[in-house]
Amino acid sequence: MAQGAGIVDASDGLLDITIGAPQTDLEAVGAMVNLVGAALMRTPTSREDIINLQTQRVKVTTHAPQKVVVDGELRPLSRVHPPWPDGVCT
Repeated sequence: MAQGAGIVDASDGLLDITIGAPQTDLEAVGAMVNLVGAALMRTPTSREDIINLQTQRVKVTTHAPQKVVVDGELRPLSRVHPPWPDGVCT
C-alpha cells in the first residue's frame, strides 16, 4: 500500500514506497488500520514505524529471503519482474 504519504500521483513518474516496521502483531494491525485511514482521508500517516519515500529507482536487498508487495501483489523477492521500463526498479 503506497498511500502512506496520503496521495499517490500516478503521473509524476515516481515510485511511491511505504515501509512498515512494526515490532509486534498488534502494532502491525494498527499500522494497517493507519494506512487504510491515510488512503481514505488522503492524509499522510502519523506513525513513527511507517516510512514514506518517493524515487525514480529502487533496489531492495535482503540477507534472508523476504516477501515484498509490488503493485499490490505479495511476491517472493526473487520472483519480482518489474513491469516498469528497464532499470527503474531492480
